[in-house]
Amino acid sequence: MRHLLQVLAFALFVLAASGAALTGAHAGPEITAQGFDISLPREGRLEQFERLRIRVEAAERIKELSITERSYEVDLATTLDKANYRLFGIEKRLRLHKDVTLNFQTYINERIAAPGAYEFLIRVEDHEDDVATARLLVIVAAQEETTAARTAKPVKTGVFRFVRAGPGRVEGAEDLGITWKTIDEVAVVIRIEAPSEGVAFTEKLAALDYDKITDIADLADLTEPGAASVASAYVDLPTANNAAAGRLLAIDTPEKYFLMKLGRSETSLSSSGTTVVLEGEYKYFEK
Repeated sequence: MRHLLQVLAFALFVLAASGAALTGAHAGPEITAQGFDISLPREGRLEQFERLRIRVEAAERIKELSITERSYEVDLATTLDKANYRLFGIEKRLRLHKDVTLNFQTYINERIAAPGAYEFLIRVEDHEDDVATARLLVIVAAQEETTAARTAKPVKTGVFRFVRAGPGRVEGAEDLGITWKTIDEVAVVIRIEAPSEGVAFTEKLAALDYDKITDIADLADLTEPGAASVASAYVDLPTANNAAAGRLLAIDTPEKYFLMKLGRSETSLSSSGTTVVLEGEYKYFEK
């Protein structure tokens, strides 16, 4: 009988220890869509996008909640800029919160100025260093035409990624045919050159808001004298340490006019020499 009691006591001890271990476990953070499937793109009209809510939960409290869309990036757990709060329907920073519902409606209607596909990267990290990420893709269509706006012609848009390793060809630039050479090894300044005669570059576009260029007429205005700096057959661009981010570059060809916005520049050393990566987006119209 005494032996049986000892066995039962040991079993109870094991169960208690197991329960304690289970109690100590924690669930990582979660990101869920409210009322829609986040794996599918959400569609809406320019400046008329409907409510779009994302729920973020972190039992161990939020340490970081970052949102990235094109060149915009913010950590809603640490930022003190209240303008960011309004864009996502919150009242204060979210550090130490266990849950929050974000509404992307205001951001989309106020910061997206042209039809196209736009992707948000959402990342949450809790105080146990567990991380959850999600991608939200929205497709913004032009507003329904009114009688006064039927002559409007939206610009065409796209994204680019140019890569060149050492003296090799520039990958991803086949449509433009552009190439470049390094003229400063320290700052990795590259000289982008025209592929042929009749192509001109314009850089340092004066006081231009890229996001507000939505119509072909807006883009065509940039080709007028005095709209920007003098066009040339090449342009010099520093690329080390993301130095090219935010720079605007216009490429005028006999067939098309491109306005390019650089979102990122990256350099690294490889066996072939210095590798340069340029990423960004562009708008264009056909002449």
